[in-house]
Amino acid sequence: MTEVFPLYQQANKIPKQRQSTHAGLYFDRFYNLNEAQSDQKSRKDESPETRKSGFLKEIERMSGESKCGNPSELRAYQDRHLNLLIALNGVARVYRSDWHWVSGLGLPNPVENGFLWHPTLATPYLSGAAVKGLVRAWIEQDAAETKEKKQLLKKLFGSDTKQTTEQQTGDIIFFDAFPIEPVELTVDTITPHYSDWYSNGNNATIDNPETVPADWNTTQPIPFLAIKQSKLMFSFAARPGISLSEQERLLIKTALDDALQWLGAGAKTAVGYGYMSEDLNETNRLGKERRKREEELRKREEERRKREEALLRPAEKTLKWLQNALNHRLDNGIQPNPSDELRQKLAEAIKKAEESDEWLSTEVEMLVALADRCIEYWGGCKGNKKLTTLQTSAHQLLEKHSC
Repeated sequence: MTEVFPLYQQANKIPKQRQSTHAGLYFDRFYNLNEAQSDQKSRKDESPETRKSGFLKEIERMSGESKCGNPSELRAYQDRHLNLLIALNGVARVYRSDWHWVSGLGLPNPVENGFLWHPTLATPYLSGAAVKGLVRAWIEQDAAETKEKKQLLKKLFGSDTKQTTEQQTGDIIFFDAFPIEPVELTVDTITPHYSDWYSNGNNATIDNPETVPADWNTTQPIPFLAIKQSKLMFSFAARPGISLSEQERLLIKTALDDALQWLGAGAKTAVGYGYMSEDLNETNRLGKERRKREEELRKREEERRKREEALLRPAEKTLKWLQNALNHRLDNGIQPNPSDELRQKLAEAIKKAEESDEWLSTEVEMLVALADRCIEYWGGCKGNKKLTTLQTSAHQLLEKHSC
């Protein structure tokens, strides 16, 4: 029976690719060294591990001296992500791997060891879910098991069960950790000594010594892709509508530092992979860039506000100022003072509306509603003649415009 393969027989090697080629696409979709395929004499005697290793080396060579990832695309992605963090008041830090690291070994792939590729950046990365699990694991083991600790974990990270009655979303969003510059790949090897014992040890028999862990077992080197020393940007932020305390922010920052230093991220941490330390120079660079961008955004917002105000009618400008002044006092818990600038501006606005025909009926209604809110904020008119006069004038104005 003739065997049929999904690739042309001539496609035995990955062709030379341009720098922009997505190596992850080839790794996930174009493995062309099927074990049963033996159309070339040179490959008839090759072991599966040799073919897999050769394929991985082709992927490694695809990045070449330019490494894996496009510098301009990584920079643009970093800029967009920084803008998102500014909008969410998030935190960003850069960590450098102490040695190799690897992510996604458990993903399905013909070479038996997967690899997690970013779908658009064509670089390896750590998923936000993995970062969240890492930080939570450190906090869980670093402190005593108390009721307060359980409540804090549930608040920050969400429920740890899938029961409908206990489900709760955590207050923190952990973003994917991605390289800030192109990374270099390498082919490493796992050498299990007792592979048959691990896979068939429960069926070990006397007449099959290979299933017994002993010195006579044959080792089977298994190749896999890894990432050499590189820099990654880790970040987190509170969910929209949630405000984190400084104590909670510090807890997450410290836990992330300690978890990357002592637990490691990704796979094979037991043999030294995935340990990282903060790169203070890069973190400080990010901080300076963020402050610069925040200042630019503030200036643009100020210019936009001025353009909008230039188009407003005088009555609209007055209403906007009064509304903002009242909201500022309410939001910041400022002690009510009926003699402050707000009362003076409100009295002037009511007088102008009485003397001028430029105020529309809807604007007068808004002005009177604001006057009532201000008087309520000041504690009411009782015992205060000025506020009583102010409220009376406001409602007389409303009656005048209603006629």
